Amino acid sequence: MICEYMVFFLFVAYNLLDAACRYDIRSLKAYTTQFLINHINTDNVLKLIESAYKYNNALLKQRCTDYFVDNGKAIID
Repeated sequence: MICEYMVFFLFVAYNLLDAACRYDIRSLKAYTTQFLINHINTDNVLKLIESAYKYNNALLKQRCTDYFVDNGKAIID
């Protein structure tokens, strides 16, 4: 049940980041970026890197890259 809620919240956060970038809502972009950074894991890091490049989000790119470097083997497996 908790896992389902987390998946839902991450889905909402992806959509909020999209809206924040599309409509240039900086405070929402900062909030959703921080939320996503706090929830990086081996299951979502690749999707987050994709989003970071799509929206040119330097902070999210850096944190995902750091996570990938630190956990690359677990991500690939």
